[in-house]
Amino acid sequence: MFGFAHLPTGRSRQNGFALPMVLAVTMMLFLLLTAAVSSLADNRDDTMWQWEMTQAQYAAETGIARIQSMLAERRTVQGTLSFNWDGTKVRVLARPGPSGYWSVTAVGERRSGIVQTVRVVLENRRWTIIRWER
Repeated sequence: MFGFAHLPTGRSRQNGFALPMVLAVTMMLFLLLTAAVSSLADNRDDTMWQWEMTQAQYAAETGIARIQSMLAERRTVQGTLSFNWDGTKVRVLARPGPSGYWSVTAVGERRSGIVQTVRVVLENRRWTIIRWER
C-alpha cells in the first residue's frame, strides 16, 4: 500500500573524498601561515636595519654640528673628535683646506656594525656647509 521511494544517494561516487579535501585545505592554510610569518620576520629585520642606519646617520650629522660649533667658538680644531651619541660611536676629523675652507668627515658606527659617513666642506666666515656628501 504505502510504498517508499528509494532515491539514489550518490554515495558511491563520494566515498573517501572528504579526507583528501580536508588534508589539502589544511596544507594550503599551513603554507599561507608559514609565508605570512616569514614575510613578517623579513619586514622586521629590514625595519631594524633601516633604524640602525638612520641612527648612525644622525650621529654623524651631530658630529658635523659639533665641529661647526667648535670652529665658531675657537676657530681651530685639534686632532680627531670622538664621542658617543645615543649608543653610536662618532669620530670626526676636521682639516683646513684650500682657500680657508674646512673639510670635515664624520663617521657614526652602531654596535651592530652599521657605519654611516658624512663629508662636508665648510666656509670659514659663518661655518656653513657649502658641500655635503654621504
